[in-house]
Amino acid sequence: MMGYSIIAVISPVVMTAICWALFRKAGFSGGILALTFLPIVGAVMSVFLNIVLGGVALGGAVTGTMVLFMLSSLAGSAFYLAPLVVLLIKDWPARGDDDVFK
Repeated sequence: MMGYSIIAVISPVVMTAICWALFRKAGFSGGILALTFLPIVGAVMSVFLNIVLGGVALGGAVTGTMVLFMLSSLAGSAFYLAPLVVLLIKDWPARGDDDVFK
């Protein structure tokens, strides 16, 4: 169980670093570059949302909390994959005739 928690902490940080490097290499800056931090935001949001939902589940106030846990996990996954989707959809800035990945 400890190995899973370490991977869950390191994975968004590694994904953010890789996306940041890709976005900088592609020539993106500003708000588009800030999207590279979405994996970390999604991981933090998912953890806190699961803590809140776990507290609610222990109190018995909500029935069907497994659906809410599943939605929390899906939201975390969406934040994790969002930079890659933006990288695929966004038009890359032109740098003359140079190849982007030189």
